Amino acid sequence: MKKIISLALALTMFSAVSASAQSVIISGKTDSGVRAVTLMVAQKGATLETISGSDIIWMDQQEVGKDGSFTINLPMFSDDEHELFTNATQKEIKERKIYVSENGTGDGSSADAPTTLSAAYAQLDENPNIVIVSNVTYSDAPSAYTQNVTIKGATGSEVLTLPETVSINGNLTIDNLKLKTESKVYANGYELEIGKNVTSDMLTVYGGKDGSSTTERCSKTSLKIYGGTYGYIYAGGHTANGYVTESTNLVFGGNATAEYLIGGGCEVGAAVTNVTVTGGVVNEAVYGGINSVTHNGDTHITMTGGKVQAIFGGCNSASMNGNAYITVKGGEVTRRIYGGCYNETGGLFSISWNSDYYVNGTTNIILYPNDKLITGSGLSSTDSINKGIFGGSRMKNAKSDEVNTILFMDGSYTKLNGEVGEQGSSYTSSFKSYHNYLVDSAVGGSVVPDGNGTVKVSTNNGITAVSDGKRYLNGETITLASLTQIAYYGVSDATAEKTQSGATAKTEVVASSDAELIVAIYDEYNRFISCEIMPVTATDEYEMNINCTLDAGKKYVAKFFLWQDTDSNLVPFADNYVIEFR
Repeated sequence: MKKIISLALALTMFSAVSASAQSVIISGKTDSGVRAVTLMVAQKGATLETISGSDIIWMDQQEVGKDGSFTINLPMFSDDEHELFTNATQKEIKERKIYVSENGTGDGSSADAPTTLSAAYAQLDENPNIVIVSNVTYSDAPSAYTQNVTIKGATGSEVLTLPETVSINGNLTIDNLKLKTESKVYANGYELEIGKNVTSDMLTVYGGKDGSSTTERCSKTSLKIYGGTYGYIYAGGHTANGYVTESTNLVFGGNATAEYLIGGGCEVGAAVTNVTVTGGVVNEAVYGGINSVTHNGDTHITMTGGKVQAIFGGCNSASMNGNAYITVKGGEVTRRIYGGCYNETGGLFSISWNSDYYVNGTTNIILYPNDKLITGSGLSSTDSINKGIFGGSRMKNAKSDEVNTILFMDGSYTKLNGEVGEQGSSYTSSFKSYHNYLVDSAVGGSVVPDGNGTVKVSTNNGITAVSDGKRYLNGETITLASLTQIAYYGVSDATAEKTQSGATAKTEVVASSDAELIVAIYDEYNRFISCEIMPVTATDEYEMNINCTLDAGKKYVAKFFLWQDTDSNLVPFADNYVIEFR
């Protein structure tokens, strides 16, 4: 539907996003002094000076948030042009730039009058943006501040020299710079973001605290690393004293390169770890747990892009108590995925195990169709010895306390099942998957493990899950011990539109046996109007004409039912699929 709306007043950060075929969501920001926003739609040509009641087509008013934000659901109208009026005024965004250089003597108001970094921190305001115009040393920054600070280079060639140890004392964003010195950076629980236009010497970053001398806690961490070069990035703290009590959070991507990503947490506390890889390169491994220290708590690793050599849901050379979850939806894993912990091996001609660490809980590897799993790309002959997908820990023998599951989503089983177990040319008997459960899940939904020996079914609109002949509705649970394969049946991609004789409905049906497809039409108040029935004998696309009288401009609802047998108590074959149309 073509729609033209002319704005009488300008909005900052204005957006109009189609919510459906019937409405548009209007959102934006206005001055915080405005307590409520009015939107009025009037006839084309109307003005506020001469407007009358007959000119107004629609209006609404919504309260403004503390930050000046608002959202109003605006219905769609006819194809005619209209006027839109609002009392929302343009919000002035305060964004003061402070220019700095190593020996600046100015007030920082321009690139020609830079001040020093320490002087810039002394005059931070609501949205401080520090712009480096020539090389600067970070040690000039103060030890305490409360603002959210952004430090960027003017051209990208500027160098920010770091001291041997950097301790962050407030939320900090760094971008468009070269970071010099192989430093240790402690975010101390504050939000630290390093942008994709950062290059650096080899850094080590901790989302938490040092804790080398006293017990230092922080509740959460937040690292977002998109540029630079790193040996280790720890989402948690440095030592057992620098522990995180609730959750560690690390997002890695962009142009960043690291040797290791460590989820964090330590033996004190029970932090949940969250590591997300969206891009970048990890040359060695991603660990959900911590390095050489027992982790207490669940771990979560999600990969949607980038390239890593290995993923371990547990710890590096340590055990963990909790459940490990690895989800791979994209990117490239060149060598191996282990659901659990890493154990070191020795021996020249035969494998000998030097440790016996494992996950006291469950490991869950969740895989989606991915062309780049266990590719072997760039691996040396030594690295190629142990590669593949392994449900449990990298250890000599399976542990009864470690329950391991591999779930193949969206029909990926056929393609990826061949990667399970040792794929190297040597020592195939030494490295085992140890998975207790292996689940083949087709397209149409997913199963989510809960760490309690069951999985929760999540199905798409109009779809029902079927396992071992039993149907499961959206949100129901299945015991892993009885689950090997899950299929999804029902209707999907359904459409409906008005015709001269009523409505035409189209849908794709996935069925395992003969069924009846019923399409029913309701008005916007859920009052039944008419329906038609069609036999379904195979998985295919179906089209149905429903004879009825539908008024122009009004909203209607089409419900698609798939029933197993209309002569036997109308047993549902799948959940119904519901759409609106005009």
